[in-house]
Amino acid sequence: MIRRSGPVVAAVDGTGDGLRAARYAAQEALRRRSGLRLVHVLHETVAWVPALPAFTYESLRTTGLEILDEAVDAVDDVTGGVLHVEAVLTRGPRVPALLDRMRDASLVVVATRPSTVKRVLTGSTSVALSARSRCPVVCVPETWRPSVGQHRVVAGVDGSEATEPVLDAAFEEAAERDAALTVVHAWRPSSSVDPTTAALAEARWRENADAELERLVEVRHAAYPDVKVHLWLPHEWPADALVEASADADLLVVGRRGHGGLLGLSLGGTSRSLLRVSRCPVAVVPDPLGADLAARAG
Repeated sequence: MIRRSGPVVAAVDGTGDGLRAARYAAQEALRRRSGLRLVHVLHETVAWVPALPAFTYESLRTTGLEILDEAVDAVDDVTGGVLHVEAVLTRGPRVPALLDRMRDASLVVVATRPSTVKRVLTGSTSVALSARSRCPVVCVPETWRPSVGQHRVVAGVDGSEATEPVLDAAFEEAAERDAALTVVHAWRPSSSVDPTTAALAEARWRENADAELERLVEVRHAAYPDVKVHLWLPHEWPADALVEASADADLLVVGRRGHGGLLGLSLGGTSRSLLRVSRCPVAVVPDPLGADLAARAG
């Protein structure tokens, strides 16, 4: 895979979650030797509260600039001020405005939110950006810490056409991080299947999946001979297996859509679930067709 050139772009919003995204993006920009762009989107509408003065555009703009200044300071704390940072204040509907500022990005970073409304917020921003970005999107959970490294990357694959782009990205990430790579392909039949049929299906699936993954890994191992690779084929639901694998990983790499996913600008159910519950940052990798459709749509 040829990595896109361009800056790392992080969405910031004045919360601790936004600062977490900025810090993670700063580390990535240093590692990639790229620039960093911090983007804050002004709200299009503001709720009116009785007995309080109405917000003006200038007051919102002033607040937005303060949010960006705080994010730049957080980045400087991480990098020692050596990183070129572009701070961008824009306005409009949040997702389209962010997508517009991501057109030339090599990586996009957003934070997942640890709250009772996490499901709604994940659906409105992280999922939308992951589904429509031309480049990989990393979603950073609350559990991430800048100074903690496990030296392990996990790739979640399912045998679909998304498998090869995911493996390409995962090998590249593991090599750059001097990390081991665990390739996970999990599967289990529907509970309606009788035990005998399920056992036969599992044996056939495991044999075929193991042979195919060995072939795909061998091709990439030639380009990254120092990456230690472990294949794990658990007989369980994919999301459950990948959450378990994410517990001691630096990064979980998954595809935008897998088997059964809608063609084009959509995010598969497993990837969508992992954005909410993964214990490490999740990188959602667009397949070539999805990236091309995103480019045309954008």
